[in-house]
Amino acid sequence: QLTNIRYWLLALAVCSNLCFAGQGSVNLTSSLTLVSACMVNSQSYINETGGIALGDLDFGNQSSAFDVVTTTLTNNANNTIKILCPTGVDSSIQFGSGNHADSIPTGLQATYSRAMSNGAGAYIAYNLYRDSRNGLLLSPTETVTFLGGVEETFNLFAEAANISNLPLGQYTDTLIVTVSF
Repeated sequence: QLTNIRYWLLALAVCSNLCFAGQGSVNLTSSLTLVSACMVNSQSYINETGGIALGDLDFGNQSSAFDVVTTTLTNNANNTIKILCPTGVDSSIQFGSGNHADSIPTGLQATYSRAMSNGAGAYIAYNLYRDSRNGLLLSPTETVTFLGGVEETFNLFAEAANISNLPLGQYTDTLIVTVSF
């Protein structure tokens, strides 16, 4: 049996050099197409709508007769909006007017640009600012421009105002945030 194993090993050694009928080369092509995209809070944003949750502006529980209350953005990205667009690309961000901007309470329309609704005809006016109450007012017509290649950070600050005794309940609004590049 040991002799049979030696013959098989010898046959394998000879065949490994002689059993191939030929040799050739073929091409394998690899490709990758880069499309314009920005990273928003570490998620890819490619000329589309939706898909990225930026966080919440939660004013908490307040008395129905509150005067002014403030809050900041809360999210999983250190409570900021971080945008990184391709190097050298002119980029911008705009915070939309929300669903109820046409219902800002009388007396607050000159100062505030958005409103939250309770869904039953009552509204609370509010504004967005960059960094603090003394920062840039992010009105719906304000477009903030920046050059790609460096991460742009937005710390959002919000202020809500009330001039009447409002009905109890939850007041909400939804903004569309547009990143252009």
